[in-house]
Amino acid sequence: MMNSRAQRQLCTLTGLALLVSALGAQTPAPARFKAIFEPVSYPQDLELTDIVFVNDSVGWVSGAAGTILNTRNGGKTWTAQLGGDPQGADRPIAQLRFLSDKIGFAVQSTNSGDHRLYRTTDGETWSESGTVGQHRGDFQFTSAENGVYLYGKEILHTTDGGKNWKSVYSCDVSLAVKGLTKNATCHFESVAFPTPQIGYAVSRNLEQTAFVIAKSTNGGAEWTAWTIPDPAASAEYIVFTDETTGFVRMWGGKIYSTPDGGKTWAVVAGPTLEGGKAAKLKFVDRELGWGMSPYGSLIYTVDGGKRWMSRKLRFPAGINGFSLTSRSGGYVAGEHGMVYRYRIVPINYKAANMIDAPAMPARSAR
Repeated sequence: MMNSRAQRQLCTLTGLALLVSALGAQTPAPARFKAIFEPVSYPQDLELTDIVFVNDSVGWVSGAAGTILNTRNGGKTWTAQLGGDPQGADRPIAQLRFLSDKIGFAVQSTNSGDHRLYRTTDGETWSESGTVGQHRGDFQFTSAENGVYLYGKEILHTTDGGKNWKSVYSCDVSLAVKGLTKNATCHFESVAFPTPQIGYAVSRNLEQTAFVIAKSTNGGAEWTAWTIPDPAASAEYIVFTDETTGFVRMWGGKIYSTPDGGKTWAVVAGPTLEGGKAAKLKFVDRELGWGMSPYGSLIYTVDGGKRWMSRKLRFPAGINGFSLTSRSGGYVAGEHGMVYRYRIVPINYKAANMIDAPAMPARSAR
């Protein structure tokens, strides 16, 4: 039989054990999350041609019937800034380019001749600011007034928002082909400005021998160019993550990278990105980038392009554009008004028609 002192000790130990047990039961389990795409589509059967978001909530889509739509709440609601009626007779609008939540550009096709260039400087109202060639390559702006567009072997420059364009570079090069010297004409496909001053343009393969890189250091007013010998490469899309680090997607889907401002290029091992000019690469920072094809093939890198991984995503319609907004945010748009939003959600989250996706890691501390 216990004495009173032993009984008091037993009661104390029992109370401590119960307290520890209770505290343990109140400690929450580590949170678990997953990545998904979920629909935030436009509720009309309207083909969407491009999409740009400037942050996780604010973005625009362009489309058929002269359409530009805007959302301020991550796609929960869409407001037509131009068009929006699937039965409208206006020509499609495409090639959205945004510098901020106020300044943006878009192009509307025409039945013949040059295409209309639209501009907004308040993020809401659009007006025709000029034209760009019908058979152009790419175009980019670095401000509301300063921009370039590619037209065959020419690079054209504007300082008034596209009202007037001036040819500032014409590319003709000589190549050694099977022991002979041949004159070749460039055909510029894509242009990228990692800073307002530094820009790069890429020409497709010439004579199955080389492709051309052109560079500007003054916002597109002047350019110099050089050839990169490669009989197997025909460049279609270029992107830079800083002034010297860049990537080119080639015809057929291979990706090339440069660490030195385009002087040297090397093929990147790993998955390819097929899909013609519609397949593009975009980076949200120097480490994290996506490439997406019209067929739902996603490739991504989390280490600045050293290694690429792939995932097949089964969207319900073809993809015409995508926008990467952050490490936990992104959007795709395409046929039949389709818009899907990428985000990170709790592991038990469910939504109608959601699609599982790879989760992107948090940014490294380096």
